[in-house]
Amino acid sequence: MSISNTTYITSGVTDGVTTNFSFPFRIFLTTDILVYLYPTGQPQNAVLQTLGTQYSVTISPSNSEGGSITFVTAPASGQTYLIVRQEPFTQSLSIPTEGAIPAQALTNALDLLTMQMIQINGQSVQVPFGFAGTIPAVLPQPVANLALAWDPTGLFLVNITPSAAGSLAVPIANSNLQQITLAGKVSGASLTLLTAIPSGAGVIPTANLPAICALTAGTGDNDVLQLNNSGQIPAVDGSLLTNVPMTKVQSGSLNAAASLTISSLSPGVRYKLVLNLLQNTSNGDHRITFNGDGGSNYMYSVTTFGNNSTVTASSASADYIPVTLGLIKAAYVDLQEILFTTWPGNNDSVQINALGSYFQYNSGSNYWVQGSAAGLYTGSSPLASITITPSAGTITGTWALYALN
Repeated sequence: MSISNTTYITSGVTDGVTTNFSFPFRIFLTTDILVYLYPTGQPQNAVLQTLGTQYSVTISPSNSEGGSITFVTAPASGQTYLIVRQEPFTQSLSIPTEGAIPAQALTNALDLLTMQMIQINGQSVQVPFGFAGTIPAVLPQPVANLALAWDPTGLFLVNITPSAAGSLAVPIANSNLQQITLAGKVSGASLTLLTAIPSGAGVIPTANLPAICALTAGTGDNDVLQLNNSGQIPAVDGSLLTNVPMTKVQSGSLNAAASLTISSLSPGVRYKLVLNLLQNTSNGDHRITFNGDGGSNYMYSVTTFGNNSTVTASSASADYIPVTLGLIKAAYVDLQEILFTTWPGNNDSVQINALGSYFQYNSGSNYWVQGSAAGLYTGSSPLASITITPSAGTITGTWALYALN
């Protein structure tokens, strides 16, 4: 028969169901074709299939071209199949010196020759039609890590080192350059010498820079924190800072207040409360309660040192915890540092330890004292607030609450 189909390769995409795929070209034997499968778009990962194990071949009758392959198992969906005719470059017909020439055998031999030429034509390197020069058919000796390139005459292929400057000048004309528009096609991971980017034309617009380059310095939401002219961090909320000994969470001032209540406390946090409170017109002591509870849920032990004497007082059932023992003289300051936190596993119980100094009024005999207080509150609800109340008069001053890390 004649050979009318000049293709020797066919391909398609699998659907996960179909097992039979046809090819349009002629073959003589089932071993004359090779079958590959690879993920679509990844021909470098093509896997040669095994005849008889993974697929079988059906050849069309001798008077027609084509045939088909049938996979034993349908290939997964999204695969590309490739069917390639691979005829051996041999010729087995032997024509006797005398006698009749077998017509079908001669036709098959001519068909085989044509198929071999189609195969060579499809797998060979060719120059365009109309090229007037002469190009040697022999390539340079293969050398590892070198690349093939046309020499300056454009007539010979030579080996070059791709990274060697001056080995072979191959400039790319501006007309051959196109703008890259697809994201992810360029990586700047290996860019260097960015300081050499000239000013003016060619500078990357700020709007095209990563978001970090367009952030605003300040202390507002999503701003980049900027030090002041003294190299200090400006006033910001540091409640989320870590790896610092303590963080100020609240602070304030009082002016002739009847009491100080600090809310929004959290169980399990170790707090330090610093007080600098002026006892106003009346003498009075300073008392602590939690969660607004004035019931008999407190116990304490308080000791003062002053005037060459030590005074101690304690209670196992009280309405508050005193952080001073005796009255603070009016117009004098009580300076206190109070540590408190809930018990592990018990958010209703709060333990405190206070250390302070103040000018004590004692029936006309006034003197400076240092006092320490330890106490425990056993309430019925989780820690939420702490209140400082003078037994008489009002208080003026400043306070700050810290969370200890």
